Amino acid sequence: MFSFLFSGEIVIVYERKVKLLYGDVQSLLSHIC
Repeated sequence: MFSFLFSGEIVIVYERKVKLLYGDVQSLLSHIC
C-alpha cells in the first residue's frame, strides 16, 4: 500500500515536470517563429 502511494506520487511529480518542460519548449518555439 505504502509503496503504491509512493510510486503514485512520483508519477504525479514526473508528469508535472514533463508538462512544464513541454510548455517551455512550446513558448520557445512560438518566440522563434
